[in-house]
Amino acid sequence: MALPVVRDFIAHVKTRALGRDVIGSLTPGQALVQVVYEELAVLMGTTQEGLNLATTRRHHSHGRLAGCWQNHDLRQAGALAERAKKESPARKR
Repeated sequence: MALPVVRDFIAHVKTRALGRDVIGSLTPGQALVQVVYEELAVLMGTTQEGLNLATTRRHHSHGRLAGCWQNHDLRQAGALAERAKKESPARKR
């Protein structure tokens, strides 16, 4: 991730977290996690779009999978690769 994006994200979180009152049922740590979650949701976007796996011989589709790389993450990566193979127009000849 680009450093300016990270700096901007941290500045937004810091601004929101410093001005936030902690609700009685939350600890300050929980309130901070909520602010970070909300800012990540804004950063990643509020709409869901389909995954475009269209590739050609010259242009490949790239993606990044974030996680702890445990068994379920590897299974998910395999499932996405299989889907890309099935849906690739380059393979439908």
